[in-house]
Amino acid sequence: MTQKGIDISTWQGKIDWKKVKDAKIDFAIPRSGYGWENRTTQTDKQFFNNLDGAAANGIPVGCYHYSYATTKDHARKEADFVMGLLKDRKLGYPVFYDLEDKSQLGLSRGALTDIAETFCQEIESAGYYPGIYCSLDWARNRLDMNRLSKYDLWLAQYYYAVTYTGPYTVWQYTSTGAVNGITGNVDLNVSYKDYPGLMASLGKNGYPAPQPDHGSLLLDTKSYKMPPGSVYDVKASLTGADPNRMKVYVSRTGIASVQKISDGKYRVTALAEGEAYLMFEVYSASGLQLNHASVKITVVPGVTPSGESNSIPSIF
Repeated sequence: MTQKGIDISTWQGKIDWKKVKDAKIDFAIPRSGYGWENRTTQTDKQFFNNLDGAAANGIPVGCYHYSYATTKDHARKEADFVMGLLKDRKLGYPVFYDLEDKSQLGLSRGALTDIAETFCQEIESAGYYPGIYCSLDWARNRLDMNRLSKYDLWLAQYYYAVTYTGPYTVWQYTSTGAVNGITGNVDLNVSYKDYPGLMASLGKNGYPAPQPDHGSLLLDTKSYKMPPGSVYDVKASLTGADPNRMKVYVSRTGIASVQKISDGKYRVTALAEGEAYLMFEVYSASGLQLNHASVKITVVPGVTPSGESNSIPSIF
């Protein structure tokens, strides 16, 4: 399924959300603000008007935060900035991290990826669903998208088709769109994921937690360190869903591989030095993602195998 959406900020001024709804816009992603230093002056002047106006007209919203971060500490502060604004507001779409500022261009790919990962981890720990917004150049050349593969990508490419070969869930295809109810140009987007349904099923973004007796996914391991050539078995206990609709894969295939060895048991083989995530995604019969969980795998030559166990299930 696809939905048509817009992203907006104070540059669009006051928006007539009734007209936007009548224009068949399915979702909106307002800017929360920029940077972290001063929440009073750096919050987007139309942020709350946009959140409330869209919600009043039945348009699901997410938000994006424009980053000036050049360190992981800055990224944490920007995440705190956003969460201080949201305060348990219900969002049907992710909290996206907008990475594009010229102040960040001198940073290494590793440093920029650290910044993105730190922001997303902070948002996730607050109970919200994070994502990354960037251009085609940043996705190809400035961020390590393998490391960030557990986070959804909102890709900006102003072209008739996407040429990026990696996964993405939202495509920003023009900055010169026109929508009734908005003065001047507006960015137009297509979403390929049922985010409102996903947020409700996961209990994220201010949605109430699902009833515990619906279903759960329990992985017996949170993280594991292992040397190249070694193997480790992860046990996955799934209730309330068809195990044949659970997708299991490794985020970085060059670092590790995974093989199902029996019902609920998966063998990880370490291949080369680096970090990867063993991903578990549970789907309904209709294809809706019900849940996801992961195990962090770190491959280090000569390391003594060790890990952190997990006893907390992911409920859906």
